[in-house]
Amino acid sequence: MDGSLSEHLARLDLERRRLKEIVARLSVQEVATVSVVEGWTVKDVLAHVAIWDRWELEQMRCMLYGRVPEHLTDDGVDSRNEAAVEEWRDRPVAEVLREIDDARDEWLRWLVTLTEQEFAKPRTFHGEDWSFSACVRVQWEHDREHAEQIVQADSNAR
Repeated sequence: MDGSLSEHLARLDLERRRLKEIVARLSVQEVATVSVVEGWTVKDVLAHVAIWDRWELEQMRCMLYGRVPEHLTDDGVDSRNEAAVEEWRDRPVAEVLREIDDARDEWLRWLVTLTEQEFAKPRTFHGEDWSFSACVRVQWEHDREHAEQIVQADSNAR
C-alpha cells in the first residue's frame, strides 16, 4: 500500500481499533488464560504487539538518522519474541492493556512529526523494502493477524 502518511495512520488506527474491540469482548480472565498461538494467551499476544510497536519506532528512528536498522534472523525474531513475552508474562492484564496503548501512542506521536517526503522516501536494506510505508503496513497487518487469531482462539475455547 503506497499512500500518504495520513492514509497509513488511518489504517493503523482501524486495525488497532478492531483488535481492541475483539479483546474488549473478553473478560479479564479470558484475556489472561485463553491460549491463542504457541502457548501464548491473549495477554501474551497483546504484550507481543506492544513490544513490536516499540521495536518499529526504534528501527524507524535509526533509519531516519541514516543508520541501518537491526536485522533479525528468523531465529532472532523467535527468541526476541519469547524473551519479550516472558518479560511481560507475570504482569497484570490491566498493565499490558495500558502498554499496548502507550507503545502505539508513542510511535504515533513520532510518526506525525515526519514530513510526507521523509515518510515516502525509499529505503532498502539487504534487498528488503524498509520504506516507512512498508514498516507501517507490517504493523497494521500484524494487528489484523493477531486479531484474527484471537477471534479463532476464543471461538475454539467456547
